[in-house]
Amino acid sequence: MKRSKGIIIFIVLLLVVAAVALLGYAYLKTDTFLSPEQKFAKYLLGNYMQLSEFNAAPYDEFTERMATESSISETVIKQKNTQEGITEGTDNVITVKTLLDPVAGQEQVDINAKTSNVEIFDMTMALTDTRIGLKVPDLHEKYIALDTVGLRDFAKNTFSLEEDVAANIPDQINLFSSIKPMNEEQKDKLNVLLERYGNRILELLGEQIFINETVQTITVEETTYEANKYALSLTMQQLASIYTTLSTEMFNDPEVETLLLECFPNIKYAELKASNEKVITEINKLKQDTAITLAVYESDMITRKTELSLSNVGSFEFYVINSDITSKIVFSLVMQKNDTVKVGMTENVIITNEVQNNVSNLSVETKATYNQDDITALKTETDSSEDSLFYDDEYYAQMYKDTSSKVLIRTNKLDNNSIKSTINLSGDGFESAKDMNISSTIKLNQTVKFDEFTDENTLVINKFSPFDYLGLGSELITNAANTAKERPESLVGSLYSLAALFIDLPTVTDTEEQDAVQKEVEDAINNILLAYRFASKGNTEENIADYLTVDNIQSKCSEDLTVEFYDGETLKCTKNGNVYFVKFVINGTTFMLESTEINYSEDGTYEGISSNSNDASIDMSTFGNMSVDTGNPFSSLMEY
Repeated sequence: MKRSKGIIIFIVLLLVVAAVALLGYAYLKTDTFLSPEQKFAKYLLGNYMQLSEFNAAPYDEFTERMATESSISETVIKQKNTQEGITEGTDNVITVKTLLDPVAGQEQVDINAKTSNVEIFDMTMALTDTRIGLKVPDLHEKYIALDTVGLRDFAKNTFSLEEDVAANIPDQINLFSSIKPMNEEQKDKLNVLLERYGNRILELLGEQIFINETVQTITVEETTYEANKYALSLTMQQLASIYTTLSTEMFNDPEVETLLLECFPNIKYAELKASNEKVITEINKLKQDTAITLAVYESDMITRKTELSLSNVGSFEFYVINSDITSKIVFSLVMQKNDTVKVGMTENVIITNEVQNNVSNLSVETKATYNQDDITALKTETDSSEDSLFYDDEYYAQMYKDTSSKVLIRTNKLDNNSIKSTINLSGDGFESAKDMNISSTIKLNQTVKFDEFTDENTLVINKFSPFDYLGLGSELITNAANTAKERPESLVGSLYSLAALFIDLPTVTDTEEQDAVQKEVEDAINNILLAYRFASKGNTEENIADYLTVDNIQSKCSEDLTVEFYDGETLKCTKNGNVYFVKFVINGTTFMLESTEINYSEDGTYEGISSNSNDASIDMSTFGNMSVDTGNPFSSLMEY
């Protein structure tokens, strides 16, 4: 419910601000600001003026140029795996490279992931104005593509859709033509419509509009102002009535429809109109007597902050501060305790950009704090209920935990055509990013070379028959099985092996199974040794033999793998009726796993170990030299 109430406040904010902004626009076009109503409109619009002056360099310049110039962007995410005793010191690297030519209408995104320089995933997505394709080499050597022309017939024929359902699907999507810049004629049409509906708001408000003007002392960013407060008050019933009438008239205005379709060629106006009807329904479900107050604070003819309050729900505060080198936007949402929200909370979002000497430091901070008095009251209430044992202090600590996080993007403008950014993530939700390095570069005015969609390298599914789909599905499964055999460490190989446990897929080969058994045993022993090392740091009485037991090893392996001891340094492992012997070597000083060697047994006995083992480095004589002590299999380590 906390989320739904926040959405309500956001919707109401948009409705009220949009309505009054249009009202202010009408005043700007026709009169000077003299009355309280006119001052209110002027300083409400001051928010938009301050937002337009927000220093977004160099992002605004590069974003604008990327709409008209070819570019190459690359983001690299590196993270060290520092888990002791398992894969210490290895790097996980994800690279995302984007080629873009907006004029030619082409884009290509390459995604590659590696672990310790071993590729685990590779994918390319290519787009033109009429086709989108995806290529995953581990699944298929060709692009699997969809033409964005003739989509309605394709969907109707492929999924046997009824005519009324298919009618809602666009026949064509132009991926690079979703928004067209306004020409002068369209801008004139927009101005006419803004003035028309700005005046219409005046008519609908009629005598309901009243601006309360007071003087208050406020503090913004540790600065105190004697500010003029201009406040507009409405009820939800009044707002719902105004919005319903105004939006219905606008959606039935052919001039509005024509302009929208000219500027947004892909827009589905009928669906947009239907969505508005749903918004009207939801607004009318809200408590009609809810009081809404929208207030702006002004001093020295500058808008200092804006507030939106809903009785029994909460409030929203917003302000912008621009200086020579720094711009800041602050949003603050306060949710009150009520019938559905048991604990009040405050959420803050702070966006700051500091630009100096071609270097930008853009940060986005989010903070959420809960009302401690409400938590105390809730604890008292539940202490006397049947669920008091469940709702303990730990529950409240986790359920109503204050959170804080920050995203910092430091960007250096290298020259007129290139910027480089480093991204740092910290705080709640970003714990795994502690050892992560993220960098990104954008280069404009580049010569880019794209993969082409040709008959030789592309399968266009629009042209497929039902039998073609079945054939493609079988081919993808076969290719995934081959990948799992040749590169079991890959993402496709891992997912295939996991899926094969639950659904009927082609079985893996003996080599794959053997590799899987060896890895399971290694992971189990590594985890047990890790637990022992942590425990023994604070207690010299800890005994390795108490940890390396068959029950402990078995508990960390899958259910279809049975583990037992053959001797002190060898495990007998059974999986799907196949028997393997795994020899392991543990460093007696560091208590870390140094190596494992695995052999398949043809008849299930140690003597049945094949002399043609895949691991040619194993010296079989080492097995014979071991003393067998199944009662205490780790006696050789006890001296440590």
